Amino acid sequence: MILVVSILVGSGIWYLKAQNYKERVRLEGTILNLQEKISLLESKLKYEEDKNKISYAENIRDFDFYDYFYKFKKDFLINIKGFKPEIEYGDYNQDSKEEALVIIKSAMAPIDEYWIYGISEGFPISYLHRDKVDSVNGYNSVKYENGYIIDTVGVYFESDPPCCPKYFKHTYFKWDNTSNNFIKDHDNLEEIKYP
Repeated sequence: MILVVSILVGSGIWYLKAQNYKERVRLEGTILNLQEKISLLESKLKYEEDKNKISYAENIRDFDFYDYFYKFKKDFLINIKGFKPEIEYGDYNQDSKEEALVIIKSAMAPIDEYWIYGISEGFPISYLHRDKVDSVNGYNSVKYENGYIIDTVGVYFESDPPCCPKYFKHTYFKWDNTSNNFIKDHDNLEEIKYP
């Protein structure tokens, strides 16, 4: 009889421990789910706060890029005196709305960085950004042609003088409706012919 009682008590304790474990796992899952929701809400609030710091614009030509860069890219502007972005407007993604090609120049390179910006719900959205990480010496040019954003950099070999690279590398970016962004399509090397 004592053995039966011991088995029943042991089984009951094991059952309670299993139920406690299941409940603990369920509660931990609920806590993780709530933490994810809180994190998502915090990021949405931060986004809304950031949006409120930027001036609203109906179209890209009304947007103040100087103000935007000053508020959100101060570290970038520290080394550029007399900063003023060069902006070219066009329908780069062929959606019947204008986008802005924002070019940043400095004394160190013809073009340090560039962005393609559109407007979404009155605020800027970046579709493409290229900086000196992508090109050590900066970009020689960037343009829109035949549905492509094309940037050009000099390709230097050890024997090339700083003025005269052996090749130009043209990188072509095309609009991709699936990702709603510009993606790299291909590169093209062009040998430079000097007089």
